[in-house]
Amino acid sequence: KHFLLAGFWGDAAFVAERILTIDELAAFVKEHKQKPYEAGDDIGRYVRHAGAKGLPQYIPRVAYVLARRLARAGRWDEAIPYYPEKRIFAKYYQTRSEMGEVPTLPEVARAFAAHLSSAEEAANPARQRAEHYFEAGKLMREYGMDLVGAELAPDGALYAGAFPFDQESLVRYGREILTEESLARIAASAIVPDKRFHFRYLAADLMKQCADLLPNNDALTAEALYLGGTYLKLRDPQAADPFYKALVRRNPNLLIARQADELRWFPREFTDVVLYQPLDRRFPFRKRTMAMVLFFAGMSFLVLFGVAARAGMRRRPQK
Repeated sequence: KHFLLAGFWGDAAFVAERILTIDELAAFVKEHKQKPYEAGDDIGRYVRHAGAKGLPQYIPRVAYVLARRLARAGRWDEAIPYYPEKRIFAKYYQTRSEMGEVPTLPEVARAFAAHLSSAEEAANPARQRAEHYFEAGKLMREYGMDLVGAELAPDGALYAGAFPFDQESLVRYGREILTEESLARIAASAIVPDKRFHFRYLAADLMKQCADLLPNNDALTAEALYLGGTYLKLRDPQAADPFYKALVRRNPNLLIARQADELRWFPREFTDVVLYQPLDRRFPFRKRTMAMVLFFAGMSFLVLFGVAARAGMRRRPQK
């Protein structure tokens, strides 16, 4: 309680994000979210009060850590009530004038959860699922730090992503005082993948799932592969390489694939220009269809020839 209510926020975030389980953290937030502390209380004298109500100032921040942990676990319905209304990291992406009307985080989380749910519904048509994966991927890339960003390793949301974190450095200096149970809890709460700005990998994977549901030489297929690769290309070219190769291999009739092949990498901008229209598979005179037509025509000819020949033999006059 001392860490989560009154300690240095880095320590409090560490306990909230890596030591407690999600359910333990949720129980703590529910208990203290509306609980004021007086200066004479056992803990109240250590608590830095926020506002006239005397609520611990860290509780909203702990609740936001809980929201992101629930979201990372796929528990979006539970996460949404704990998101703050304001987009925390908006100023680090664009100015308010460039963004126009900024949606609240609960709105973004609800939109993402709806797209993901529709994308994962196997009964939906493949293209519809792909479109939802595509929209979910764009939301994850733009709002990923806000929705699922780790406060400490590996994303460094505590510093708006401006500080390099890794899981090992998180415990390196405290290893001597951490118990085996604490180390086990840290391992169990590891962010996956354990890579800087891990949400970009999640966004890229959503784009891959979109492309996997679509045919070759489809503009949405190409755009999903292009965006998935560009999400990763600067920090992790090796992870982006399969997207580049799939873009070239699967879309030979699209200009973007030709450009990528010439550059041996992703072009600066995406284009959906079609170089030529492939033959419609529904066209009745494909090679296989023509072969079947000729086969049955030949068989019919042989049958008719046999019938005619037999009739001619019957009409032959007797000598």
